[in-house]
Amino acid sequence: MKRFFLISLLLLFAVSTYATDDPVDSIIETIKKNKNKFPGNRIAVIEFTSIDGSTNIKGKLISEQLISKLTTIKGLKVIERKQLKQILQEQELIAAGLLTGDTSKIGDLESADVLLTGTIAELDNDEDINAKVISVKSGEIICAANIKMKKNKIQQKILKDLKGKERKRYISALNNEKRFKKENPEAFKALVEHRKQLLKLREKNPDLFRKIIITIRSIDHLKRTRPRLFLLVTAPQNKRTARYLNNLKRKDYKSYTKVMKLRKGLKFIVDKSPAYKKKIVFDRLLIMKRIKNGRN
Repeated sequence: MKRFFLISLLLLFAVSTYATDDPVDSIIETIKKNKNKFPGNRIAVIEFTSIDGSTNIKGKLISEQLISKLTTIKGLKVIERKQLKQILQEQELIAAGLLTGDTSKIGDLESADVLLTGTIAELDNDEDINAKVISVKSGEIICAANIKMKKNKIQQKILKDLKGKERKRYISALNNEKRFKKENPEAFKALVEHRKQLLKLREKNPDLFRKIIITIRSIDHLKRTRPRLFLLVTAPQNKRTARYLNNLKRKDYKSYTKVMKLRKGLKFIVDKSPAYKKKIVFDRLLIMKRIKNGRN
């Protein structure tokens, strides 16, 4: 019975796999083949993110190119991004697991019938781009596309299509990645391995993958907004950490409960993606250096 259920689940939506030099065209082709399955003709594009849920310029550019090409498909109405932002914070929707739950909360999404969203896994020399179209009403994945390509090819493609400030921003992002790889080879290697482990987890257990991404994004948000709490979330379990936690519990119980929840979540993530621990160690060293220099 269980086996039958799994097979039935796989047949719910079509997945197209491509080895191509143009991921945008591949995604558009998948949509053209499956648009007759859409519950309506109104489609909204949510910005593509990294496999770990973080935003990046590449995801934004791919999303913008998709919006432009979707407008050329006869019978589809594309909802403008400015209208979307008035209704929900896009990243909160992604962090919530892409409609897995109470989808009625976003039923008023500018009257969109389906959402197009996806992730980009930047590995060492390759990239894995996963896109899917989701029904706003039911949360069902209607169709999906998986594109695998060499990193240098997608970089060349994006650079070819960019001009002005956007081109400069993308080149700057590429240079930052090269500098990070050169200056911190072990941290970069751990980051790539972490992304590979997330890819495997997404294929094996999508629901668990979504839960882990929510925790990762919460930890990353804490790193940017409250670095000292981030250090407490990621600190090893010892007497010193216990003392800090007790002090936080007395002074700020709300933050204490959040920290304890994330500490529990972090332990679970490291169990599923051991490389994430190495990334956390690097992030801790960076934060401590900034605090020592008076930057936080």
